[in-house]
Amino acid sequence: MSHKKEMNFFRNIKFFRNIRKPEKRRIGLALSGGGMRGVAHLGVVKLLEENSLYPDMIAATSAGSVVGSIFALGIKAEDAFTYLKKANIREIMRRSYRREFSLKQGSEHVSKKGAALIAGDVVEQVLLDFYGEKTFADVKIPFLAIASDIYHMEEVVLEEGLLARACSASSAIPGVFSPVQEDERVLVDGMLFNNLPADVLRKRGMDKVVSVNLKAAGVEGVKSLRFTEVIGVSLDIMSYATMHRGIEQTDLMISPDLRGFGTYSLSDGALQEMFDIGYEAAKGQLSELKAVFGGSV
Repeated sequence: MSHKKEMNFFRNIKFFRNIRKPEKRRIGLALSGGGMRGVAHLGVVKLLEENSLYPDMIAATSAGSVVGSIFALGIKAEDAFTYLKKANIREIMRRSYRREFSLKQGSEHVSKKGAALIAGDVVEQVLLDFYGEKTFADVKIPFLAIASDIYHMEEVVLEEGLLARACSASSAIPGVFSPVQEDERVLVDGMLFNNLPADVLRKRGMDKVVSVNLKAAGVEGVKSLRFTEVIGVSLDIMSYATMHRGIEQTDLMISPDLRGFGTYSLSDGALQEMFDIGYEAAKGQLSELKAVFGGSV
């Protein structure tokens, strides 16, 4: 080989070595709150699992945090759904209902037990029974749970400690479930400040964000004056108002059509239908999902 050809040969090697491979996009998954409608999230997750579409980070609020923690731990959506049906949430809540609850209770009772219709940490106990004392250190996908601190009046991102307790705080609907006290914080449902935390994922460096919005159909008016109906619609109105920031920060939105289902839709038939609706909504956008997850920066 001549000296000139040899120089060109080594120059070409150096050139190809310096070519940078396209970096894989970092994908975030944001899951909104929505009460028992959160079962639709499990349907979405099932579709993602079937197609090996795994995000680099998950941020979730309220019911979304429960499903987000399950996905982050690597537990199959079908297994979680099977457990949920067997757990009989309706019966657990019925047994936990605080029949002696009254607005006239003294401040000592309220400060010690929490002014809530449901006694005890129902969400925390159900998750402890399901996946045990798992912590944020146990997750396979980085996970963030969003809660609201009503003492300091601010949004809180939970990312350490027991997963079950964090999800309990993120899901503690004011007046229904007791607040979770952590140090000087009084934590309740994250929907008060951020019901679709896509913006949190952006701040953590995600290039693209896929969101699942359980409130896309808007807020339906009350159909009766039952307590659960009135409180459910009132919560929907509040949480709907804190989703705009997340919607703006979303690249691909999955919007299961959950009209007709409420915050407290607990029957087995309703649970199965919401699960299927979530799955079909994600399936209908499978090509878009593959494009987002498969792209490069």
